[in-house]
Amino acid sequence: MEYYLRRFKAARIVVLRKSNKGDYGLFKVWRFIALFNTIDKLIETAIAKRLYDAAETYILFSNFQIGARLGRFTEIIFEFLTEQVYIVWKVKKVVIFLFLDLSSVFDRVFFTRIYQVLRTRRISEWLA
Repeated sequence: MEYYLRRFKAARIVVLRKSNKGDYGLFKVWRFIALFNTIDKLIETAIAKRLYDAAETYILFSNFQIGARLGRFTEIIFEFLTEQVYIVWKVKKVVIFLFLDLSSVFDRVFFTRIYQVLRTRRISEWLA
């Protein structure tokens, strides 16, 4: 989802002294530790789970959607493809597959469109 409130992006730096160092005026005798607010990951996980459950409940996924779905594994993809090849071979046809990696093509999320789809499908207001 990668959209967070500004306060969830902030980090605090804690400076600790290394023990048994002689001159604490030197930079290398200090240890810097970054403390990040991790509540954003908890919120993201909870919202993603709710969206996923709603998408499954309201049948928003295609039956052929394999990625990011519980119980759908790479083995299922190969079983499905193998089954389709055998079906086509039975009628003496040629099988051609084209595999594309489209993950970078869809790098933008249009939240207004997502909200519109959720509302038209009458999905609870806490999601939309």
